[in-house]
Amino acid sequence: MSSPVPSRVQACGFLARLGLAAALPFLPARVALAAPDSHAPVIAVQAPAPNGADAKTWPCQQPFVPKLSPELFWESPPAPDPNWQNDAALAKLVAEISSRDLPVSDATAKLQSYFSALPAPERRQKLPALFTGLFQTIAAERNAVMLRLLALGKRQLGLAETVRKLESEESDEAALQREFALRALQSEGQTLRYVCQIPQELEARLGAFVRILQAGQ
Repeated sequence: MSSPVPSRVQACGFLARLGLAAALPFLPARVALAAPDSHAPVIAVQAPAPNGADAKTWPCQQPFVPKLSPELFWESPPAPDPNWQNDAALAKLVAEISSRDLPVSDATAKLQSYFSALPAPERRQKLPALFTGLFQTIAAERNAVMLRLLALGKRQLGLAETVRKLESEESDEAALQREFALRALQSEGQTLRYVCQIPQELEARLGAFVRILQAGQ
């Protein structure tokens, strides 16, 4: 007698009993930024960065790079400007073009238009603030995505271990539970193929911005 097809509710309940989060749709939360037309201050939320010890739960094929440093994008980057958010127009631009909702081509065009319109002395003056704002904002979102990926990797390891243990049991209940876990693994595996690309997409976005700043300084 074949085991019944597990329902989503049954699967969630079973995985909760195992102490594992159910394989719900996994989409990383965006870094909280004020809307472009908002009068609220723009804040780059600094998510804690992963560290090298987390590599054992890294679920992606891409190399595990725990956190970014300015030197990865600029050999001698401008000195950090901790007050970059005090410039309302600059902070608004950073929020707009850092968002992955805006295509990179449109984002780079906005940055190019803003930066090239500044007189040369003002470009040099604003360069540290622009670089600091863009780096901090994109690095913060990348940190958040990395932490979510590591959590998903840990959950996948737990599910795989559950499947391995249940393979040695022959009861109908064990077969049903194994089906729950396998379906959860498959669901999260499909999501991983998308989410694993996001850190590199963020790095490429920041790299495109840096090239504009370097060319226009």
